[in-house]
Amino acid sequence: MGIFKFIKIFSLAALLFACNYLHAQQVPLNQFVQNRLTQLLFEADSSVFTGFRAQNWLELQQLNIIHKTNFEDSGFGLNKAVKGDIETTNYIRAVGNKGVFTLDPYLDAGIAQSNKQDNINKNLSAGFNMQAVLNDNFSFNAAVITNYNQFPDYVDSVIFTKYDRLNPTNNRYIIPGENSAKLHDKNGFTYTNFNFNLTYTPSKYFLIAGGYGKNFLGDGYRSLLLSDNSNNAPYVRLQARLWKLTYNVLYNRYTNNFWYEVDGKAQPKYSTMHYLGFNTKKLQIGLFDEVTWIAKDTNFSRGFDLQYLNPLLFIRPSEFTVGSPDNAMIGFNLKYKIYKKGFIYGQLALDDLNLGKSFDEHKQFYGNKYALQLGIWNKDVFNVPNLSYRFEWNGVRPYTYGHGVGDNISLNYTHYYQSLTDPFVQ
Repeated sequence: MGIFKFIKIFSLAALLFACNYLHAQQVPLNQFVQNRLTQLLFEADSSVFTGFRAQNWLELQQLNIIHKTNFEDSGFGLNKAVKGDIETTNYIRAVGNKGVFTLDPYLDAGIAQSNKQDNINKNLSAGFNMQAVLNDNFSFNAAVITNYNQFPDYVDSVIFTKYDRLNPTNNRYIIPGENSAKLHDKNGFTYTNFNFNLTYTPSKYFLIAGGYGKNFLGDGYRSLLLSDNSNNAPYVRLQARLWKLTYNVLYNRYTNNFWYEVDGKAQPKYSTMHYLGFNTKKLQIGLFDEVTWIAKDTNFSRGFDLQYLNPLLFIRPSEFTVGSPDNAMIGFNLKYKIYKKGFIYGQLALDDLNLGKSFDEHKQFYGNKYALQLGIWNKDVFNVPNLSYRFEWNGVRPYTYGHGVGDNISLNYTHYYQSLTDPFVQ
């Protein structure tokens, strides 16, 4: 067998595994998939609130506005057909009258040459993905993927200069956007990613979900409220829909790995987020608030504070009543369909803002902390189907997502020492 034929067959096999992996009920936050979802929602001319991006296919299926009609769309959900081609075939599939279960392998491999390293960079990922749907209102998906990666110089420089000082004694490092990893042979890292989700939709008005993964708020390439930049994290999500309103409550558990310890253990922190969306076919408005608190410090162990189970929007007054120094933030999301094939969007995040001192001193007060996003998206550029463009600008004041002084920065808006928003603001 010739080398080129072998490469062609191996590449096709990897593509088959990767495509099957994308058949998850939880719509992937991959930008290509999300961009296609944006196009489909646009074509449906619907009033679905798109400001919460980590959606489950059942949410959209119950609204009956999107139909899987081609290969690209098959990445959004399972197909119950027993027979099919690359678009519908899973490695293992069990189909019944009330549900479907699938199991697929995942394989991805690549090699590259760095201009600053003598050796070839090798990357290999392998694992599996399983998923199931029952009665069209319960879904489950879980994936385990083990990785071996050798990164180019500019990624290595981030890993070694930024994270090496966190815990240099046990040979553990944090991979940007990923999990903590173990170093091998000076430039090879091994780590395993876990991802799972359980979703129950008793009707199109309610949703209950939980899992270990990522969530994304907003319509931009980046998010200034909550993005998919950091590692996976445990979460519970509640959603209610009524009229033109969509309300999400999100409970998260984050970790200050390696650098904030009490009694020799890294301390978790918790977050409660409320996100209310109002939408018409042209206009969408989102109102956001969140509070983050540390589970345990050197003086007191709080765990999950029951005060913050409060499901109501704008819980800052509740945060004041407990007399705590917890980190709170509010935000706004906007999207407007300005013409047939495009929309403008934006975000505003506010933490500390002292307008009085800014006016008195006739200049920006150093303690003001806010972030602003402006963007535009357009489909079918030059009348080419599915060709789209996006222009986006993000501006963030220094230390907007920071909280604390000196070494006491355990309440920073981070997880695994990585920003929960734009990767460039940390």
